Amino acid sequence: AIVNTERNAIAGTTGDQLFNSAVVLGNLTGSTLTSTGAGNIQFISIIDAKVIGEQYLTVSAADSAMFGNSIGSNKALGYLDVDTNTNLAGGGNIQLNSETVDTNSTAGFSGNQIYRDAVVLGNESDNGSTLTSTGGGNIQFNSTIDAHGTGEQYLVVSAAHNAIFGDNSDTGSIGFNQALGSLKVNANTSGGGNIQLNSATVDTNSTAGQSGNQIYRDAVVLGNTVAHGSTLTSNATGKGDISFAITIDADGTGTQYLTVSAADNALFGNYSETGNIGFNNALAILTVTANTNSTGFGKIRLNSEVVNTNSVLFGPGSNQFFNSAVVLGNTVGSTLTSTGLGSIDFASTIDAAALGTQTLTVNAAEDAIFNGNIGAISPGTALGALTVTAGGKINLNSAIVNTERNAIAGTTGDQLFNSAVVL
Repeated sequence: AIVNTERNAIAGTTGDQLFNSAVVLGNLTGSTLTSTGAGNIQFISIIDAKVIGEQYLTVSAADSAMFGNSIGSNKALGYLDVDTNTNLAGGGNIQLNSETVDTNSTAGFSGNQIYRDAVVLGNESDNGSTLTSTGGGNIQFNSTIDAHGTGEQYLVVSAAHNAIFGDNSDTGSIGFNQALGSLKVNANTSGGGNIQLNSATVDTNSTAGQSGNQIYRDAVVLGNTVAHGSTLTSNATGKGDISFAITIDADGTGTQYLTVSAADNALFGNYSETGNIGFNNALAILTVTANTNSTGFGKIRLNSEVVNTNSVLFGPGSNQFFNSAVVLGNTVGSTLTSTGLGSIDFASTIDAAALGTQTLTVNAAEDAIFNGNIGAISPGTALGALTVTAGGKINLNSAIVNTERNAIAGTTGDQLFNSAVVL
């Protein structure tokens, strides 16, 4: 159940633990491996439980913990807990070269996967890692996650409960040192969970041949308390969408901002969920840019029914910025609201996904700014209705504003400007 090693400088020992062949955990409950003072803990081959979910593995390495092959692919572990750099020398990390890591809670253990120190992804056979908890269990990263080389490894996380990135003592940036090739996150596969994104930055890069996408398939809660927000980027010299399938909220009203900079599309909501932003807890600031690779194909695809920001933390400048062309896709329309202070600013065009089917309502605490044409790309992109209210002024710099009634969609075709307009 317990394996301990310790470096002894006088005796010339290293404190290392090296497992050169496939490991099957057979203790009635599980095993705890610890190196003290110095020493890596390294697995060259696979690690499995003797019986699905009945054995756990805890690794506490003075230096690095190295996993050379899949974990739980034949028989999932009850849980996995990995800590490194316990000697505080600063040179250790978690080197995760595993193609798959599987945990399972069905035998009574938590099913959690906890990575307590910096993770470097290194799989070269499949060029990435897929982490899955089944039945129950969080998948949690307390510190940073990086690829071994820029864009060379992807990460897929599928958590039965929560997928957690960063903790209260570490911002947990993803791809800051070496961008990931792609990132895909599922949570709540067994109910009751979400994606807790405490990372200050998330970076993906397609230049090594991967997609560059970031896909968040479940509700996202932003929790960074150092920078008070998250900046998500897919590299502008390559490709990559940044996509949110469901809701996005701050941890508290107005306490976190979100900046999205997508090489291709920035997508909010999908066909089964409205993908509201700030409905439960308003964001402080929302800034979205798409098509940073300048191919002309990327857009902001706004399928959210509600987008809310609140200036309680940041004060002036608590804006909503849409820096690229917007396509509205929600079947009942989108309502954008800034509370306290803050403008709502469209730098480019706004269009409906289908003729007269999407409405747009803008309620700006300060100015509402329109710098591109509205509903004018083609006869099929006119909005179903447009309603604008501003605490400051409506700055209408659009040459064309088109709306059209759609009886099937129930839209009126009205344009209503409730505040002073500056052309």
